[in-house]
Amino acid sequence: MAQQTRTIVVPRGAPNLVCTSFVANALLDAYERCLESRYLNMAVSAAEYILKLYWAEGDTVASFSYPLPSLRTQVHNANLLAAAFLCRVHKHCGENKFFEPAMNAARFSASRQHEDGSWDYGEHPTQRWKDNFHTGYNLCALQSICRSAETSEFESHIRRGFEFYRKHFFREDGAPKYFHNHTYPIDIHSVAQSIITLLTFKDLDENNVSLGHAVFRWAMTHLWDERGYFYYRKLRCCTIKIPYMRWSQAWMFLALSTLLEECDQGGRGQAGREVQ
Repeated sequence: MAQQTRTIVVPRGAPNLVCTSFVANALLDAYERCLESRYLNMAVSAAEYILKLYWAEGDTVASFSYPLPSLRTQVHNANLLAAAFLCRVHKHCGENKFFEPAMNAARFSASRQHEDGSWDYGEHPTQRWKDNFHTGYNLCALQSICRSAETSEFESHIRRGFEFYRKHFFREDGAPKYFHNHTYPIDIHSVAQSIITLLTFKDLDENNVSLGHAVFRWAMTHLWDERGYFYYRKLRCCTIKIPYMRWSQAWMFLALSTLLEECDQGGRGQAGREVQ
């Protein structure tokens, strides 16, 4: 099926950078666990595709095209997700052609972070909003880049970004706000990425784990269907109960797996039983 963005329709069957990065990172996860070369080979093939999406303008702009190869967009979560994946590939295969574009794009998007720690979704005038899960992508991708590239270059960006994220994207009851300046719609994808981001940066704030559990409990109260799936969105006036597979169920499966792993590491107790 075709993908409708805010401004264009992406044709059915068209690959894009973000989905490719998610799938290819899973291949690297499999390679790191099994050490089977076929997984690494497939991930490298995906990296070759992403490398073709890279473009630059002088010394000031470096980016990856998204959501179509023909678009010279400057979308920060796409930039950072691609950069993080290419750095992982470089770490495993050692091919420098992946490293320089990744770092150039990461530095460009890091440079567009605002003084308060926030990022706009992108640089086009129609992309000047700040939202929960894309900010979470940015932060997690920057941490992955630091680890894969063995650098501390982006640590200050991570700290400022997380301070903004923690302060602006959560209600007191654990509901994850969609935008930094208003709550609705409360999207299950924001729920999932909030849990993942909070646990990823649990060392930055001692309350991150408890907030992650609060987000989970809020979702179970307001977005869980007893038939075994999560609803798509809660609006101010109603709830959209469509059970999207990729956007809702798969991402919540990842979030809950991450939360359960944290419970195992910290002692399961009541929190672990809640997740089960």
